[in-house]
Amino acid sequence: MALACGRGVGSRGGAPARVAGGRSRARACRVVAKAHKVAVLSGDGIGPEIMDAALKVLSKAGSAEGESFTFTPALIGGAAIDATGSPLPKETMDICKSSDSVLLAAIGGYKWDTLPAEQRPERGLLGLRAGLNAFANLRPAIVPPQLADSSPLKREIVEGVDILIVRELVGGIYFGQPRGFGTNEKGERTGYNTDVYSESEVERIARVAFDAARKRGKRLCSVEKSNVLEVSQLWKEVVIRVGQEYPDVELSHMYIDNAAMQLLRNPRYFDVVVTGNIFGDILSDEASMLAGSLGMLPSASISGGGPGIFEPVHGSAPDIAGQDLANPLAMVLSAAMMCRYDLNIPKVAERLETAVNAALDKGYRTGDIFKQQEGTTLVKCSEMGALLEGLPYGMLAAGALFGTGWWIWCDVVLRSSLVLGAAVPFPHYLPGIVATLAVVLMALVPRDGGDYVGYGDEGEQCRSKCCLFVAWCLAFGSIASAVVVLLLGRQGGGDLAVDVGAVAQTATICLSGLVTWLAKSAEGSDYSLMGF
Repeated sequence: MALACGRGVGSRGGAPARVAGGRSRARACRVVAKAHKVAVLSGDGIGPEIMDAALKVLSKAGSAEGESFTFTPALIGGAAIDATGSPLPKETMDICKSSDSVLLAAIGGYKWDTLPAEQRPERGLLGLRAGLNAFANLRPAIVPPQLADSSPLKREIVEGVDILIVRELVGGIYFGQPRGFGTNEKGERTGYNTDVYSESEVERIARVAFDAARKRGKRLCSVEKSNVLEVSQLWKEVVIRVGQEYPDVELSHMYIDNAAMQLLRNPRYFDVVVTGNIFGDILSDEASMLAGSLGMLPSASISGGGPGIFEPVHGSAPDIAGQDLANPLAMVLSAAMMCRYDLNIPKVAERLETAVNAALDKGYRTGDIFKQQEGTTLVKCSEMGALLEGLPYGMLAAGALFGTGWWIWCDVVLRSSLVLGAAVPFPHYLPGIVATLAVVLMALVPRDGGDYVGYGDEGEQCRSKCCLFVAWCLAFGSIASAVVVLLLGRQGGGDLAVDVGAVAQTATICLSGLVTWLAKSAEGSDYSLMGF
């Protein structure tokens, strides 16, 4: 059954919103394309938990940009084995092929480890990759500055690391034939696999890697074992030939054993790495620990034509499944990669990435990346997902409280010292106190779009926050001013008190309207203050 998520028009209960991709003079409506069809494969272990968190954040980020999604769940891995006897049912393959993209959480677990090799959950993943011809696996290994101290390596080694590993995914030893078991001349059992690549397979993955390097630091390192393996000798020859078409990209070569060492010794040496299936599998898992946890790294498997597969690097972690202890950030970042590479909605990807960075900046950590230090808070999987959706508006509450208190104080001082010549009795403060409490409650109500996913890049975020803070101060200050004028202005103060209060109120309302307009117009801000 398809689950339709995301609202097609507008972002907040019909309030005018910014058209995705730029500003529009006609803000009364938003033009929305058809919903993006996403096959959702939650899989096994912690998969359902992290997928649930990611879909909620993705839906909210998409809504903020006028994008909607249709999520169609399907079975894969152990869950599919239990339900159908197959790790990759035909129905699942059909759903994936008819979708715009595939979002996969995790597969496998101890429960199915004793099954024959061809019936294990991992065969479902290999079959899915082959069935969609998802030959290029992109695995970024980035160490966020907030987590540099979480790495098992020293900060000075990992700080600033930003590597993209491009792994060939549907060839090599995992798919080569012949493979199986046999008996040698001594009567002993043997097991064998075939590591084989054709020129065309190497050429297409090399082009993906060169194109990626051209958009990054223009450095590409090809990893193989050409001093021993014939398949690696062919690999190296083809990569060198393709490299002649990319004179602006610096090409280097490294043996797999040296690459594994350098990845720990000097990871900043690498920009883009291209390698075969088994070497890429090993290096990408090794690179994941530079960030301190597999739970932080997403991946994308793309075909260049049909739907791609987007999944976290980590496994199903059956030992913590169902305990709300998983880290959903890699799943959310995988959804961001899906939006950027498959669905071509980079604005939504930016919102998701901004949400993750903002949560890390605030010090929120799941158990795998948590260190007991000042400024960090341990949260569960569901709590991290809720935080990414949107925190309570502490900033707006502070602005409202400050603005209300400021204007109440000004009005009372004007009336007591300049006009009345006497102090105002306490009951006359009551309306201001009630208004202040009401404003704080209103400000604390989370609004659609969240505290994080509603913002764009850093510059846009800063401008929007500043405008909104001042706007709330002035807007609710005007309300407080009006209350004071009406209830206190005529109690012995004469016309002057009324005039002073009215002028202050009018000026505040005008300034509030101006700053509100600036806040709405700030690129990256989808908030509309007070429904205007």
